[in-house]
Amino acid sequence: MCYDKLSPNILIKKMHFNKLALDYIKTFIISIYRKSL
Repeated sequence: MCYDKLSPNILIKKMHFNKLALDYIKTFIISIYRKSL
């Protein structure tokens, strides 16, 4: 029961972190791209 409650939260947190990381990488690449222009 406890694992069933915890695992989805961990997955959601991981997904949320991955989304933040992707957004950060995107903005980072865009900033480098703009500087090179």
